[in-house]
Amino acid sequence: MNDFLDMLVVVFAVLAVAGLAAICLMFLSKREGIRKAGFYVTVVLGIYTATVGARIGSLLLSGKTAFAVVLGCISVAAFVLERMSKGEEKKLLIARITATAALVLGMANAFM
Repeated sequence: MNDFLDMLVVVFAVLAVAGLAAICLMFLSKREGIRKAGFYVTVVLGIYTATVGARIGSLLLSGKTAFAVVLGCISVAAFVLERMSKGEEKKLLIARITATAALVLGMANAFM
């Protein structure tokens, strides 16, 4: 019989695998379309984990909630930077690293 804690572990595992796959596609693929798809999935997962982190710590843990909001803003900033980079590789790399950091820190904030 599954309880809610078991379901939380399953959700975390699915998010971890999806995030790792998106990050690998974003950094290791040679095709630009796959890189962009990996980047967008990473940004969406980063925003989702920031939302989960904010909802988990909404009333009791104000520091955790504030950190989650900051991580969500960082994910949005990475998306904006990628859209405004106009193909400049240095800015694209900074946007990818920023999105990756926001996703990893968001998962740590939400599930730890």
